[in-house]
Amino acid sequence: MIAATRHMGGTDRIGGVLQAVLLLCLALGITGCAIHPKPLTTDEIEARADRDLAAMFQDQEPVDGPVDLYTAMARAVKYNLDYRLRLMEQVLSRKNLDVSRYDLLPELAASAGYNHRSEYHGANSIALTGPRQGQESLITSTSQEKDIRTADITVTWNVLDFALGYYRARQQADEVLVAEETRRRVIQGILRDVRYAFWRAAGTRQLLDEMEVLLQRAQSAYERSKEATGRRLQPPLVTMAYQRELLDNIRILWGLIRTLATAKTELATLMNVRPGTSFDVAAPGVLSIPAVAPDMASLEETAMQNRPELREEDYKSRISALEVRKTVVGMLPGLNLRLGYDYDSNDLLYRNNWWSAGAGISMNLLNLLSGPATYRAAKARQEVDRVRRQAVGMAVMAQVHIAYQRYALATEEYRITRELTDVDEDLTAQMQAEQTAGRVTELALIQTATNAMVSRVRSRLAYAELQNATGRIYTSLGIDLMPETVASLDVKTLARSLEESWATWEKQVSP
Repeated sequence: MIAATRHMGGTDRIGGVLQAVLLLCLALGITGCAIHPKPLTTDEIEARADRDLAAMFQDQEPVDGPVDLYTAMARAVKYNLDYRLRLMEQVLSRKNLDVSRYDLLPELAASAGYNHRSEYHGANSIALTGPRQGQESLITSTSQEKDIRTADITVTWNVLDFALGYYRARQQADEVLVAEETRRRVIQGILRDVRYAFWRAAGTRQLLDEMEVLLQRAQSAYERSKEATGRRLQPPLVTMAYQRELLDNIRILWGLIRTLATAKTELATLMNVRPGTSFDVAAPGVLSIPAVAPDMASLEETAMQNRPELREEDYKSRISALEVRKTVVGMLPGLNLRLGYDYDSNDLLYRNNWWSAGAGISMNLLNLLSGPATYRAAKARQEVDRVRRQAVGMAVMAQVHIAYQRYALATEEYRITRELTDVDEDLTAQMQAEQTAGRVTELALIQTATNAMVSRVRSRLAYAELQNATGRIYTSLGIDLMPETVASLDVKTLARSLEESWATWEKQVSP
């Protein structure tokens, strides 16, 4: 009777525990179902925008004085956000390499625990043979206390995992080098864009002021003509033709202003200067034509050796070769070695602490079936890498030739536009003298001045295109003119270093 009562009491306790567990699971399920999308609030969006605006332009040297070409390049190298993103990606690759090195170490696991039972863990024994077969041979006994504390520390090392981790670490090391070449490719493109944007901004800085003056003169003449129309001082056809010519000149001037107005903003963006910041662009007085020797064989060889895209393909080929080795190693059996130390507080044990060691071999037999196919796929990937590298090499050679052809065409176009500018400026000076003497109309002078302005703008833009074509030649060759350290240099020091590097390289490619 007493035993039955105890049994019922134990059953009630177990039922109560199960009920509590079910209620807890139900509460967690209801809570999970109550989750709804929570859009960002206006305050959170404004706070994020303020943080981003502050972070985009913080820790930057202020723009001090006129910005020349190499100062613009230096600021782009230090502060351009696209370049900083590539730097962070390179740092991330290095961090991943550091993490992959730990895969080569054995596994070291430590654990500790506590176990409690309401009753002793006891057992009876039944004789299996002899005269007392099927009868209890020993009294109820236990070899385990109610409260037990355990602890162990175990070192395991799988030789197969070590080999695979070694190849993965080498692949990650090559990924770091791929990220470095990507960084080089990005910075070369940024420097090319800075060169183009700088010459567009520098070549048109003074022209914008002159166009404003000429535009005001044309608009003033148009307003006076409209007033004269009301007084009918001239025949209507003559007046309307005159006004149309003036409006056509005004339209041309506005088109030129629209073309040139954004050049400075584009340069500021590349330098990571906040749009709207006031700064001057220092343009040299003499616009010299950069010279590049037409030695295509030498240019092709330089490009094939230095282009970041080809170096990336070299590293990717090494990664594919390591993938083949990983495939072969993955088909081998794995040897697992184990060494551990254990502790158990159970006083009924003969020994409370002991050392243990073991070794085992395991193998996934299905790898024997899939391994050859995986190996053939890895070898095919190597062949694809080889052909892709050759295709990239062909594209690189084509880019070198196209870049030089554009350079030659841009050089001739600039020479023609410069001669046309000289003729138009002489004609404008002559028309100014004729208009002062009263022998030509104001409309004729405005038309001549507008044509001269168009020629000057085209000449400056042609020179910017010439500089852009020259920059494309340098980019197609993959020349890296960056100093080894950038972060520790200020803008002026970095600008001087870039200027010296460019001067040295330009001497090498000059005829």
